[in-house]
Amino acid sequence: MNETDPVQAAFAEEQRKGLTVALQGRLVVLIVMAIWIGTTRLPPTVYMILGLIALFAGLGATQLWLVKKRGVESWALYLFVLAETSILVAAMIFSGPVTRDMPIPISYRFDHFPYFFLLIASAAFSYSPRLVLWSGLCIAFTWGIGGLLVRATHDGLATWGDIPTDASGETFMKIFLHPNFFAVGSRVQEILIVLSVASLLALVALRARRVVVRQAEAERERASIAETFGKYVPEEIARGLIADQGAFKPEQRTATVMFTDIEGFTALAETMEPAEVLLMLDDYFEALGTRISAEGGVVGQFQGDALIATFNVPVPNQDHAAAALRAALAIQRVMDEITFRGQKLRTRIGLNTGWVVSGSFGSRGRRSYTVYGDVVNAAARIEALNKEFGTTILAAESTITAAGSRFKADEVASRTMRGRSEPTVLFSVIGAAALQERAEDG
Repeated sequence: MNETDPVQAAFAEEQRKGLTVALQGRLVVLIVMAIWIGTTRLPPTVYMILGLIALFAGLGATQLWLVKKRGVESWALYLFVLAETSILVAAMIFSGPVTRDMPIPISYRFDHFPYFFLLIASAAFSYSPRLVLWSGLCIAFTWGIGGLLVRATHDGLATWGDIPTDASGETFMKIFLHPNFFAVGSRVQEILIVLSVASLLALVALRARRVVVRQAEAERERASIAETFGKYVPEEIARGLIADQGAFKPEQRTATVMFTDIEGFTALAETMEPAEVLLMLDDYFEALGTRISAEGGVVGQFQGDALIATFNVPVPNQDHAAAALRAALAIQRVMDEITFRGQKLRTRIGLNTGWVVSGSFGSRGRRSYTVYGDVVNAAARIEALNKEFGTTILAAESTITAAGSRFKADEVASRTMRGRSEPTVLFSVIGAAALQERAEDG
C-alpha cells in the first residue's frame, strides 16, 4: 500500500485503528476469562489454561505493537495468525491427555471449536479480506492436520460408519460415547463451516474496505474543493455551499453589515501600474479579512476596492454588533500602523444592524452566496456619508444600541435614507470604552 497517497494513508490508518480495537478487546476478554477460570477451575487444569491465556495475551500485545509500527499488511502478522491457530489446536486436542489422562479423541467432544470464530472475527476488524481468509485457512489447515494426526496414531477408531442404520438407542450411544469414537465427517464439516464463515467475513471486509476508501476519497475531494473554492469565497461559505450541495437555504436573521471603501482609491490607482494595484488590494483585503474573521465576521463580497462583511450570517454570533465595531476599530488601527505596497491607505467604514435575508441565489449553473435587505443598502450609504462628516467609522443607531454601552461614539447627524420614511441617527465611533463612564466624566 502506497501511503504517499492521502487516500491510501487514511485507509491504512483506519485499518490500524480497527485491528487495534479488536486486539485490545481480545486482551480484555482474556483477562475476564482468566478471572473466571482462576476462580472456578481446580489444579492442575487451571494452571495449564491460565498459562495458555497468558501466552495468548503476550501474542496479542506483540501484535498490537506490530500493527502500530508496521501496519495490518505486515507479513509477520500473518505468521502470528498461523502460530496462534496452531497453539490453539494443539491445546484443544492434547489438553485432555495432559490434565486428566483422557484419550485424545475425547478432546473433540468438548465445545472448544467456537473459539476459532473469535480469531476470524478479530481479523475482520482489519478491513483486510486477505487476513480474514488467511485466518480461516490457518484454522482449517491446523484443525485438519490435528485430525489426520489422531487418525494416523490411533488404531481401532470408531466412526459414524460403525453405527448401523437400524441401531437402537442403546447401540448408538454405546458407539457414540466410546472413548475412541472419532467422527472424520464431523471434522470435515467443521472445516467447511470455518472456510464458509471466513469467506463471508472476507466479503464483508472487502465491502467495508471499499466503503472506507470511497469515504476517504470523497473527504479528500471535499477538502480539495473547499480549499480551491475557499480562495474565491470565505471558507465558511465554501464549506456550507459544499455541504448543502451548492444551495444555502434562504434565511432571515438580524445581523450587522459592514461596508468598507478606500478613500481616494480612483485617483491613487491612476498613479500605479495595474499589477501593483492588484497586489496592493490583495494585501489590503488580507489585512481587513484577518481582523473581520478574528471577530467572527465573514467577508461576503468584494466590489472593486469595497468590501461587504456580515456578522451573525452565515456564522451565528449573538454579540454581532459589538463584534463588528471591534473589527472596525481593529481595521482603523491597522490603517494607521502599516502601508500597502508603499501606499498609506485610509478606509471608511459604514455599519448597520437589522433584518437581512441570506442564502445562495442565481441560476442552476452558477450560484453565489448573497445577503439582501435594506440594511445592506443602508450600510453602503452610511459608509459614503463618512466623506461628508469627515469620519472614518460611521454606524447606525441600531448598531450602537445592539452593541451596548461598550464603545465611545458621538452622534453626528440624523438622515433619512433613500427608500425609508424614518430618519436614521448616525454615530461616529471613536473607540472602545463604556459610554456611561464617558458621560460621567463629562
